[in-house]
Amino acid sequence: MDGDGNVFVTELTDIVTVAAPDVLLTNLEPETDYGFATQSIDRSGNGPTTSHVFSFRTNDTADEMHPAVPAGLAVRTAEGEVILSWSLVDEGDISGYDILRSKGESDFQPIATLVPGPTYRDDGLDPDVAYRYAVQAIDGASNSSERSESIEAVADGSGRPTAPVPMMPMGEEPLLQVGNAVSTIDLTYNFQVAANSAFTDIVAQASGIPAGTGGSEGITGWRVDVALEEDKTFFWRAWAFDGILDGAFSVIGEFVAGQTATAFPGDIDGDLEVGFTDFLAFANAFGSVAGDERYLAVLDLTSDGEIGFTDFPQFAMLFGTVYS
Repeated sequence: MDGDGNVFVTELTDIVTVAAPDVLLTNLEPETDYGFATQSIDRSGNGPTTSHVFSFRTNDTADEMHPAVPAGLAVRTAEGEVILSWSLVDEGDISGYDILRSKGESDFQPIATLVPGPTYRDDGLDPDVAYRYAVQAIDGASNSSERSESIEAVADGSGRPTAPVPMMPMGEEPLLQVGNAVSTIDLTYNFQVAANSAFTDIVAQASGIPAGTGGSEGITGWRVDVALEEDKTFFWRAWAFDGILDGAFSVIGEFVAGQTATAFPGDIDGDLEVGFTDFLAFANAFGSVAGDERYLAVLDLTSDGEIGFTDFPQFAMLFGTVYS
């Protein structure tokens, strides 16, 4: 540095290749002059083109300030695995997060370091053991935050969405519908149609269908969008997805392509009982007439070609019926 405060850099070393327009420099010496320049290379390999050299001087004392403690630690569980999520620490020099785990009453031990965040999946766990987790933020000077509040989890699969309840396919071009799975998180739904019950020959499928599509409140549906061989039996199933975890498969349903399936009066989901999911289907079909997409002959209890007020008393009488 000269008397006017100008820094002169005689040599550039330590080349770092990055895709982003910024980079965090770590492990620098305090009260030391540094210079840097940038180079650009295009996708065809042309370059590099080098910028002017910029200089700076580090502070005379090392950074010993600890980052803030990560907040909002939460878990979701699957069979043999735990998925952690937390809120990012809003500081510019965070390098990552250390994940700490305790098994039973043992002390916390690090199981992963400098995780970018804000999620981490821990697998290979014993489903009969309670684990505790905590997170620490690490900054560019390797300072660590205090440990976050801990949270307990058992990797028994109870965090997955439940299985949706299949209903009877509607129409000759079947509209496959399910009673929605139970979850505290917004779900999407996946459907599969196969030529066999082992689902080794899938002929149609759809994924990422928002809850309520093709149905009504509490019901989600998807109309098969490929031509199926008429008079052939096909099998179908559905499951929910919460953004991280797949839920359990529904019970496998079946239908004959080109035919409208029949069922016991009022029983839409095929479980031989007229219950709540059947009521949701009745509400969805209410006001429809023969030929409408929503019309179901099994709900036209007065056989007048319309599902309306005259059918409601009949459905109310059937509610709770168990067929054998």
